[in-house]
Amino acid sequence: MKPAPRPFEKFLPKLSPHERCLADAQISMVSSRPTDGVWALVDAIARWGAEEALCPDPLLADYKPRRKRHQPRQRSTAATSTRPGTVVLSTDDPLKSIPPVVYVEALTGEVVPASGFISCPLDHEDRTPSFQVLESHWRCFGCNRGGGIIDLGAALYGLEPRGRGFHEIRRRLAADLGLRRTSA
Repeated sequence: MKPAPRPFEKFLPKLSPHERCLADAQISMVSSRPTDGVWALVDAIARWGAEEALCPDPLLADYKPRRKRHQPRQRSTAATSTRPGTVVLSTDDPLKSIPPVVYVEALTGEVVPASGFISCPLDHEDRTPSFQVLESHWRCFGCNRGGGIIDLGAALYGLEPRGRGFHEIRRRLAADLGLRRTSA
C-alpha cells in the first residue's frame, strides 16, 4: 500500500530539521490512512508553526529589553594598609618613608598649610590652590594628577617613571632630599 501523496511536499524541504520532525510527529498522530482534508490541516498547522517561528510578533518588533546596570564590585571588608586615617610608611625604602608633606615642601619650596592645599607646582597655573597634600599621597584637581613621591618626581623632572627614568628619578630625589643611598 502506497502512502497518500503529501500536498505540501514542496514546502517540507524549506523546513529546518526540527520543524520537519514536528511535522512528521503531527502526521503520525493522524489515522493510518490520512485523507486530503487531514493533509490540508497538517499543512496549515505546519505553515502556521513555520511562520510563527520565522516572523516576529509585530507588537514586540520595537521592544528592546533594558540593559542591566553594571553592578560595581563589592569592596573587601578585610582590613588593608590604606584605611582612612592610617598611613603606612615603608621602612625598607628611605624615599617611601618620607611623609608627603615633607617631600612636597622640600621639592616645591612651598609651605603646606593645615588645609593641605597649595598652588600646583606642575605645568599649569592656578587661580585658587588645587594641589592637595594628604597623609598618604598628593593630588592636583587642576591637572588631574596624583600619586606618591616617585610620581611627583617624575612630573617635576619630566621623566617617565619606568625603566631608566625610574632609577634617574630615585637618584635625583635622593640628592634633592639629602639622602645618602637609596635601593632601587
